[in-house]
This record gives sequence, structure tokens and C-alpha cells, in this order.
Amino acid sequence: MSMFQGTYTALFTPMNPNSRVKKEFSVDYAGFEKLLKYQINWGVDGLVVLGTTAETPQLDTREKNRLVKTAKESIAESDRDVKLIIGTGDINPYTARDNTWRAYEAGANAAMVVVPYYVKPNTAGLIKSFEMLAEIPIPIIIYNVPGRTGRGITIEEYKELVQIPNIFGVKEASGNIDHIDRVINEIKNPMIAKGREFSVLSGDDGLTFKVMQAGGDGVISVISNVVPRQVKALTDAMHAGDISKAEEINKMLAGLAELAFIDSNPVPIKYIGMRMGLIKHDCCRLPLSYMAKEKGTIANRFLVNFLSGNYSRTA
Repeated sequence: MSMFQGTYTALFTPMNPNSRVKKEFSVDYAGFEKLLKYQINWGVDGLVVLGTTAETPQLDTREKNRLVKTAKESIAESDRDVKLIIGTGDINPYTARDNTWRAYEAGANAAMVVVPYYVKPNTAGLIKSFEMLAEIPIPIIIYNVPGRTGRGITIEEYKELVQIPNIFGVKEASGNIDHIDRVINEIKNPMIAKGREFSVLSGDDGLTFKVMQAGGDGVISVISNVVPRQVKALTDAMHAGDISKAEEINKMLAGLAELAFIDSNPVPIKYIGMRMGLIKHDCCRLPLSYMAKEKGTIANRFLVNFLSGNYSRTA
């Protein structure tokens, strides 16, 4: 009774240094296509385009449209059933509504909508912002990430939000496993008992195992940009009930999950992707920049061990 299960990669946006354009870096569409094929070939269940990891606020409309088009084409060319989720949230709920209509028109399987950030909406404003999306016939995944928005979603607010007919899940990036456990037991399970599909997806790679142990459905993952096979193996093992195998994979990936957030996302994961040869450059657009030298030293030391099979933690 969960529409979204397994591993969904929150794709980063490869970029190239290019001083001839107004922006410091141009989107590397060939690199993005390569990343898409890498994900699809290693069996991920879905792709998330234009999320936080994509540097979406730093992309213009033309770039966003081309990234979505490229993702759709890569999925269509494959022989796999890969879901496409498009991030459509915005500080302005009316812009979020327009973005969500475009996601529907693009044929996405779902729109991921973040809580309006910076303004810290009160409860009434939060509910109304999501109610505006009810007319759009596309499944909505709420994105709860208080560390970026400035406010989280309470259990009582969730109980109101899930009354909106096209809300089918949540990406929980609160980092609070007790809160996520309540979301599963007080929101998801009652919804399923009523015959309504609802998914709880981890928004933190370091908590995926615990979230799924508690009854969650999978992960919208940052580290699966670079290790899609391993993250997929983790969620598959959990769904198969092979807890010992899942725990072993989780321990193997724990250090990488830590490293991916040693600096602001997606700075570290792009660096890791470059070191692994998945992309040419690790550049991010302002206000993000390259990792500080000391953090790069930590990353290099870890990656030497990780890539040689020594999956030690970064600490």
C-alpha cells in the first residue's frame, strides 16, 4: 500500500567551468546524461530531479526544463520502470503550484514539494499552501527538511495535510528518528488501514536503515549518486526481511553517508563523484563553493580506504 518504495536518487547537477557565460559555471548536460544512465543501469527505483541536491534555486527555467527533458528521455530509452519525481517546491506557494502543474504536464510520477522556506509559515498558511495543489492530478510527496526551511512539520499538521487527496507520501529529513517513528505509526499506518496509499521515505542516508526498520519504505538518497547499487541493495534487503544483510550494507555505507555531509550538500557528493570519475568537475554555483582544503584532506583520506574496500567511518 505504498506507492513509492526503494531507492530514489536525489540527482546532483554536473557543471563545467565556463567564463564565457553569465553564470560562473554552465550545466554539463552530457555529464548529467551519463549520471542518469549510471543510475538506471544499477537499478534504482526512481530519479529525483530538481531537488535540494540539484542546486535548483541556482538554475534558470531553461536549464530546469532541459534537465527534466533529459531525465525523461533517459528513462524512456531504458527497458526499466523507473519513476521520475520532480522537485516543485518554492518559497512562493503560487510558484510551487505552477511548477507542480508543469511536472504533471511533463509526465512525472510525482512532485516533491518542500515546506515554503525562509518565511516560516504558520499552521494555517502551511496547510493552505499544500491545499492549493489538490487540483493538480499528480501524487505529491511532502518534503520535510526543517534544517533548510526554518520550520518542521508537526504530527498534528501531518494529520491535516494527509486529508488532501493527492498527498501520497513524505520525504522525512528532520533527522529525528523519534519524530519519524511517530509519522510512520500515527500517519502512515492509519492511512494504509483506511485503504489509502502512503509512503515514508528517509531523507537522510545515515537514517535509512532505522527508518525502514521502523516501517518506512525507502530513501531519497544523496549517496546513491555515487553508489546506487549498494543503496539499492540496502533497501531491497530491508524489503526482503534480510535484516542482517541490510545491517552489513548499512555499516559499509555509514562513513560515506557522514562524508557526504561534511560540508553543505551537494559540495561533498560532487567532490566524491569527481574522485570516482563519474563527473569531470566538482564545481557548484554560488552561494556554494568548493570544499575547504582541510575538508578535502579528510575526504581524500576516507576515499582511499573506501574505494579500496576498507569501509571505515570518517571519525
